[in-house]
Order: sequence, then structure tokens, then C-alpha cells
Amino acid sequence: MGTTLWPANFETIVSSRLFDPPPPGRLDPALDLQAAGIDSLETIGLMVELESTFDVVLPDELLTIETFSSPSKLWSALESCLSGSAE
Repeated sequence: MGTTLWPANFETIVSSRLFDPPPPGRLDPALDLQAAGIDSLETIGLMVELESTFDVVLPDELLTIETFSSPSKLWSALESCLSGSAE
């Protein structure tokens, strides 16, 4: 992975909730988050922490299993909120 897809704090937050966190900078964008340890309760905590850290609110239409299925999909949703396109 040569290109950073997201800021380090996003990766730190997501990685901290995994059964087996990867080394810094090595979070696989396609990782199946559910299989890696993010269950429904962890999803809520992850959402709250990301919203607080990035000072955004994920709209209801983004609160789906699909959004929280992989780091790349989650970052894409968060990024859409940051750019204002999810409003």
C-alpha cells in the first residue's frame, strides 16, 4: 500500500477495535470488519468515536451494514460527510 487512503487517526480508531490490529499504516482497505471483530456493539462505538474525532454526524442513510463492512467503505462514507456531500 503506497498511497494513504485516509488520515492516521482514522486508521488508529478502526484498528483499535479489531481482534488482531495491523501495524500502523497497514490497515487493509478491503478488510472484512465484521470478521475482524467489529460486531454491532463495536459498530456503535466506532461510529461515535469517528463522529467525535472528525466533528461530523453520519446521516441515517449511511448507517448500514454496507458502510461498516470495510475500512474503505467506512472512510468513503466519512469522507462524504467531511466534504458536505452527504448532507
